[in-house]
Amino acid sequence: MICGGCLNDISDEDYISALSQDWHRDCFRCSVCDAQLTTWFFEKGGLLFCREDYWTRFGDVCHRCGQVVYGSSMAAGELRYHSECFACAACGVLLGETERYALVDRDTLYW
Repeated sequence: MICGGCLNDISDEDYISALSQDWHRDCFRCSVCDAQLTTWFFEKGGLLFCREDYWTRFGDVCHRCGQVVYGSSMAAGELRYHSECFACAACGVLLGETERYALVDRDTLYW
């Protein structure tokens, strides 16, 4: 077997099979930060990513705080928010999924 990372032979029995290739455990790394990956990883375009780097590159960014939104989120128009950031710009009241709100100038939430 040839390692998908270093292209050297895999001679031991401790390896990872992923993306139709076999990998030395030490070669199975994030293509951005070089962190060693476990069997939990993200892939896009044939490249391996850790959770943080995948979401940083390909995830949505919260319109209010500017941080990456992992997992579930709230949406207003094309904008994404963390649940805890989905709030009225004037009074700060958190808006739930069933709350009515106005999106002014396609940018600002109001209750």
